[in-house]
Amino acid sequence: MAESTTSSTPLTLTQSIIRIGVSAIAIAMALAILGGILSGRPGVEKTLAELLYPVGLLWWLML
Repeated sequence: MAESTTSSTPLTLTQSIIRIGVSAIAIAMALAILGGILSGRPGVEKTLAELLYPVGLLWWLML
């Protein structure tokens, strides 16, 4: 039992890191795309896009 737990722990850790990374990249890309779409519209949406676009890019660059 102990050997099974020890051998499966690194695999589980690696899988969780990969899943977190993939989801973070997906969130960052979604924010960047949303910011790019909203930046084409005038008014409040443009202000929102100016906030979202750098946040999405920074999030992606931090990975």
